[in-house]
Amino acid sequence: MAEFQPGLEKPATEEKSPPKKPVKKKDSWFLWSRDIVIVLILVLLFRTHVAEANYIPSPSMEPTLKVHDRIIVDKLSLNWRPIERGELVVFHPPLNDKVKERWIKRVIGVPGDMVEILRGVVYVNGERLDEPYIENPGGYTEPPIRLEVDDPATRVNEGEYYLMGDNRGNSRDSHIWGPCPSDNIIGRAIFRYWPINEIGSLEGGGE
Repeated sequence: MAEFQPGLEKPATEEKSPPKKPVKKKDSWFLWSRDIVIVLILVLLFRTHVAEANYIPSPSMEPTLKVHDRIIVDKLSLNWRPIERGELVVFHPPLNDKVKERWIKRVIGVPGDMVEILRGVVYVNGERLDEPYIENPGGYTEPPIRLEVDDPATRVNEGEYYLMGDNRGNSRDSHIWGPCPSDNIIGRAIFRYWPINEIGSLEGGGE
C-alpha cells in the first residue's frame, strides 16, 4: 500500500473574482441641474397652492398698507375657511385689461349681502358698516347691490364679493367695476414682513 506522501498533492487553486467594473461618477453638472429643477418645482407648487409673497404697488390701501410694503398671501385656507367681511384679499380684478394683475382690497360684502353706499358711508344689509381703518372715505353714492351666492347644483362658483380700498378717495374697486367673482380671489393677506418696523399679522382685517 502506497503511503501518503505530502507534496505530491496539487495545491488548491484560489478562485479569482471577476474584475470589478469601474464605478462611473455621476456628472456633477447633471446632479446640480437636477437639484435646481426639484427646488424650482417645490417652490412653484408652494407658491401655487400654499402661499406667496406680494408687494403693494399703489396707495389704494393706505393707511393700512403703504406703497412697497411686502406681504404674505395665504392661499391654502381658502379650501376650508370661507372669506369673511373685513379681511384683506389679493385677487385678479374682473377687468379685461387687468385680469392678469394682482390687486389687494378689503372685503366689504360677502355672497348674499346687500351693499349700499351713501355719500361715502357704507351700509351692509341695511346697517352702517363700522370702518375705523378708513382715512379718506370719499363722497360718492352707489345704489344697493345684492351679491350672488354660489349654486352648488352648478360647476361654476357664482359667489361674489364687494371689495374696496381703505383709501376710498383713491381706489379703483367694486364701486367702479362691480362685485368680484369668487374664482378671481387668490388668497388672504395675512402677514406684513416689510418694512421691519411694521412686521405683523394682517389677519382679521388688519384692525
